[in-house]
Amino acid sequence: LYEKSLEYADDDPSVYNNIASIYKMMKKWDLAKSYYKKALKVNPDYRITYLRLAMLYAVTNQKSLAIDNFNSYVQDDPSIRIQVINSLRSEVANDNKDAAVGAKELLSFIK
Repeated sequence: LYEKSLEYADDDPSVYNNIASIYKMMKKWDLAKSYYKKALKVNPDYRITYLRLAMLYAVTNQKSLAIDNFNSYVQDDPSIRIQVINSLRSEVANDNKDAAVGAKELLSFIK
């Protein structure tokens, strides 16, 4: 259904992000990564994609790429960094399976 929506909104990075997130939940890492990258190609300033890519790279044990994308998301802003870390901790603590895919791993990389 989401892929069909690309026929009407191929310039909307949120559509690519949503498709990628579905693939990530299905543990189809390569497909998820390709859609996240398409989202960034459409709009490199769509920053949430960097966080989602960081989590994907973390769950696939690609530490350097996870950290690079996390840093692209927080852009050296300490307040955003703290907010994101707290949010990731909350997702892990609440065992939010869909949202937390990669959160625990990313936290271990960025401490």
